[in-house]
Amino acid sequence: MPKIFALAFATLLTLSGCSSFPGVYQIPLEQGNQVEAAQLEQLQVGMTRAQVRFLLGTPAFINRLQNDRWIYLRRVQIGDTTTESSKLSIRFDGDAVIAIDTE
Repeated sequence: MPKIFALAFATLLTLSGCSSFPGVYQIPLEQGNQVEAAQLEQLQVGMTRAQVRFLLGTPAFINRLQNDRWIYLRRVQIGDTTTESSKLSIRFDGDAVIAIDTE
């Protein structure tokens, strides 16, 4: 009987190590494109796709069916909590930027 309790206690202790305890440091996880304010200021209506890609890098999503919108997403997550989130949507007409939307 004591062996069962010892095994149950060891199992419980092992499983509790997988959860997040208060005070345990969790690494911030950054996903997506890091678009700085200076880059956003340089972005203008009328720029070509090549200029936008050079300035901001490859977008997170490209609408492959219509190919008229590029979306740059960024999210910072610590544990299960999202601390920062941003979205930049750029619409094209042909090869030129016609609209820039930020969220």
